[in-house]
Parts: sequence; C-alpha cells; structure tokens
Amino acid sequence: MRKNILVVVQDFPYPLDYAGPIDSYNKIKALHENGFNVYLVATIKEQVKDEYMDVMNKFCIIIQLVHRQHSVKNLFSLLPFQMKSRINEHDIYKIRHAMAEVNFDDVICDGYYGIELMRRLVVLQKIENIFLRVNNNEIKYFYALFKSTKNIFKKMYYISDMVKFYIHESFVLPKIGITAMLHVSYDEKAWYKRVVFMKKN
Repeated sequence: MRKNILVVVQDFPYPLDYAGPIDSYNKIKALHENGFNVYLVATIKEQVKDEYMDVMNKFCIIIQLVHRQHSVKNLFSLLPFQMKSRINEHDIYKIRHAMAEVNFDDVICDGYYGIELMRRLVVLQKIENIFLRVNNNEIKYFYALFKSTKNIFKKMYYISDMVKFYIHESFVLPKIGITAMLHVSYDEKAWYKRVVFMKKN
C-alpha cells in the first residue's frame, strides 16, 4: 500500500533556477519514484506558470498553493517575518478542507520557514513521522545579514528576526515532535543537537 506523504515547501520547486527548488524537486521526484503518494503544499510570491505546474503534477497527487502575505504588520508578529508571511489563513482553511479525507503517514517540511504553516495544516492529524529540512542556521544567517548592511531599517529587521528565530528554535521547535532534522552540513547538525534538542533533557 502506497504511503501518503505531505511535502511543505517554502518556495515552489520549479523552475530549477537555484539550490532550494532543485533540492525540493529532486526529493519530490524520488519520493514519487519510490512509491509515495505525494501531496504538495508550496508557498508562492506570484502565480505559478501552467507549464511549471504541469511538471510537478507528474509527481504529485495534489498541489496546493499558499500565497504569501508581505504585510508590514507581520514585522510585529512574535514569529519571524519569513514564517509569518507564509501563514495565509484563508489558503490554509481551503487546503485543510481539500485534504480533509487524506490521512498522512509522514510529513516533510522542506525549509524552516514553512514549519508553522505545516503545523497548522496537520493540527488534527496523527502523523507517524515529521521531518524538517534545515537549509540554513537562521540565527547565524540573519546575524550575518545584520552585519553586512549599513541600512538602519534593514539592520532592525535582521536583528529582530534573528532574535525571533532564536526564541522559536530554543523554546518552540523542541516541542513540535520532529522525528529527524535533515541538515546540509555536519556543523549545523551538531549545533542544532546541542542548542535545540539538548533543551528537551
């Protein structure tokens, strides 16, 4: 029996024009070829071209899109802006209704920015495994952005999201019940194991 797997991606996985979509595309294609029923939820900034949808429809049972909301008020959320902008309650309601009859065996959140979106999508589901693909150490990444700019407004945004990521990773992430975190490097794996998961004990 084919397993149902929900894949939540923070950017649409086609076209293959930078590392994020390439990684997501190859993962989704491999899951399909290995017998999974793939249900894809992707956040988007603008409408996806039909030919891009056609490519992904080859590997996915259903594709649902969440339109990002880049409102200034999201800057004042307790969530990092990159997470909050991907939580569109109207789209989430429609997706949960469309997938109400689907029981998911596993979930892959392909990118840390989509983790709160993923939580809202599966809030009523009992999921066997939840995997989080970590593309960056967001705390270090936003600190580097903070150091690299002289624009005071960008500095305020970067340092704000850096603090919010620290809070989320330190106090929220350990409670989500992640089965495994998929890292791009051993150093990041060691850092998350020490800083995040050690807080469980």
